[in-house]
Amino acid sequence: MSNYELGWNLEMLNSTSQEIRMSFDSAESRFVMIVAVLLFIFLSCNSVPVEGSETPAYARGEKITIECYLLQNGTYGDPVSNQEVEFFDQTYDTYIGSSITDENGFASVEWQIPIIHPLGETTLNITFRGNETLALSPSVQWTVITILSSTTITPTIHNNSLHPFDTLNMSVRLTDDTGFPLNSQLIRLLSGGQTIQSTFTGENGSFELFLECNLSWANLGYNTINIMYGGNSTEYLQPSHSSVGFTLEKKATKIFISDNTTLYSRLNDSHRFSVTLSSGEESVRNASIEIRINNEYYDTQFTTTYGTAFVDVHFNESFSVGNHTMSIHYHGSERYEASDSFRTIILSSPCFVDFDEKETLTVNSPNIITMELRDAFNRPIPRANVTITDTISRENASGIRQENGIYSFTIFFTKQLGSRDLLLHIYDMPYLLNHTYSFQVYVWSQPEFEFLYCSTMGYAAPGQTISFLVSLTDSYGPIFYSEVQILMNNNEYGAVHSDGNGQISGSITIPEKEGYHSIALHYGGNKSGFILNRTRIFQINVSHSIPVVPWSISSRFIPMEKRISVKMMLLALNGSMIEGLQTTYKWLNQSYRTRTSKSGLLDLSLGIPNHPGTYTLEYHIESTQGIKDYDGFLEIEVTGFDISKSNGFGLLPFTLSIAFSFSLVLLPPLRKRYLLG
Repeated sequence: MSNYELGWNLEMLNSTSQEIRMSFDSAESRFVMIVAVLLFIFLSCNSVPVEGSETPAYARGEKITIECYLLQNGTYGDPVSNQEVEFFDQTYDTYIGSSITDENGFASVEWQIPIIHPLGETTLNITFRGNETLALSPSVQWTVITILSSTTITPTIHNNSLHPFDTLNMSVRLTDDTGFPLNSQLIRLLSGGQTIQSTFTGENGSFELFLECNLSWANLGYNTINIMYGGNSTEYLQPSHSSVGFTLEKKATKIFISDNTTLYSRLNDSHRFSVTLSSGEESVRNASIEIRINNEYYDTQFTTTYGTAFVDVHFNESFSVGNHTMSIHYHGSERYEASDSFRTIILSSPCFVDFDEKETLTVNSPNIITMELRDAFNRPIPRANVTITDTISRENASGIRQENGIYSFTIFFTKQLGSRDLLLHIYDMPYLLNHTYSFQVYVWSQPEFEFLYCSTMGYAAPGQTISFLVSLTDSYGPIFYSEVQILMNNNEYGAVHSDGNGQISGSITIPEKEGYHSIALHYGGNKSGFILNRTRIFQINVSHSIPVVPWSISSRFIPMEKRISVKMMLLALNGSMIEGLQTTYKWLNQSYRTRTSKSGLLDLSLGIPNHPGTYTLEYHIESTQGIKDYDGFLEIEVTGFDISKSNGFGLLPFTLSIAFSFSLVLLPPLRKRYLLG
């Protein structure tokens, strides 16, 4: 409120000097008046100002307090107590009331301005009638106030929950303190200190406002519009204000996808999704929607005037079997909230199985089967758990995952030969259309040649005839009465047949040419019996000079003769026992010479050493025509017990520990080994 100060210099009717100081208080205002004779009196007050008014202003119906001080001997004189002071509405000759001054000369009275009080300026009169007993002369003081009509703004908002760019529909009515409408009064509407509209009331004291709620003046959330009326001093109308609020929020949106459940489809298929964007009953048109699949950008579409967009998805090579998530996202606008919708897509594919038929499958032996699993785009399926089952033996084998969708199985076939079905089972892959795959395989028997005898040990003299005995068997036993071809250096040589025991005997004449010659035994198999063919190849070294080796060694201790007898058979590697081979041997630093007997036998007589220990027998077989020379040695351990026995303490056998410079085996196995080599 504004403060006003007013002073008067009044001349009293007599020479006695008193002072009445007056003030007015109300809930909203206060003014002070000092009544004095021949003194300056100061008046101060607080009131509601009206534009163009210079006097304190109060509204009808308002209760105010009028206060005064009664003093003598000047403005700053002594207070006059216990004296009656009267208060009047002088303009309308109305008694307001009276009050007795206190010890400070203070007196006051409350006045509720009548609601029917005329508007405009009113003079208030405060009178002290004097007191002859106390020699106090009368005194009076006046002041002018303005009586106003209070005004009331009544706003009515017709929709207090709005969305951006909605129209705010609001009506405002302005009335005075009697409820009479006030027309042609300027009303201002403010939001956040910003004037958004100014208008005048109509004949009925009201106006209706239609205002677009754009974000230039309104904010999302709760908004307050302040309605201000500045009053009118000409018509004695008091200012007033009111406010009204509304909530501004974006409109919720919803995305509806035509397939409102999980979509099941296949690789290489296509599907059209119909997408509708709406907000309540309203379609959201020309809106951009983004399509993402597995959180990867896929496409952008715009809604039609009906709020509909179409999304075409082709499940090409970029998709795999299994679960996929398609999300439709609307980013929102100033008016509409963002929204999302999701759809699960489950893609399946037939499983194509490639069986590696390069390997021949055989019975009673481990077989490795390789399979490759691929989808509709010929891509590997790498994460399956697979087994195969032999429908005959019911044998199961689990697949071992390799790279690029390849699985290997190790399976052991038993029982019958020939055709059988294998079942492939695929587990933990619900997105494959087929989980069982049947395929046919053929199981064969694998024959083997086993050499029972051969007259040579890898060597032959030019033109020598060698003989052999072999057996032909498979896992079911002998293969009897079957033809076996003999090939010499890949040329046909002849044919032999297995007997009732599956054994084959024959002889071959070796070519005259020196060097290595290959001999092959070939069995052609039996397709109707599902027996595979088999070829066994061995090589013969044809030479005019044949190596000779010690074939068997025997030894015994002869105590009575104080000697060790060592017998050694020498055998040429073409199977011949050579008579008269000159041999030199060295024992206890003494050299000796001897010859082989007719059967190729060497009989060596060795003296018993005088001291225990390990002694070396060295020997050298000299070459002859057709025989190569040969050097070797034996290590013989002689114990003190052996020596004592040779000195007459009994005839007991003893064991000689002999380390050879070659390996000793029995004749048939040795010959077989040479043939295999």
